[in-house]
Amino acid sequence: MDKVSNQLNNENIEVMKKIIEKVAEANRVIAKSSLRKN
Repeated sequence: MDKVSNQLNNENIEVMKKIIEKVAEANRVIAKSSLRKN
């Protein structure tokens, strides 16, 4: 049981990292486009 939950936890961390990277990338794009408007 511990091994299964540990593996799930590691997979969740990987998914979260990917989501955070995508959000960070989107924020950079938004920041660039808002700088151009001003």
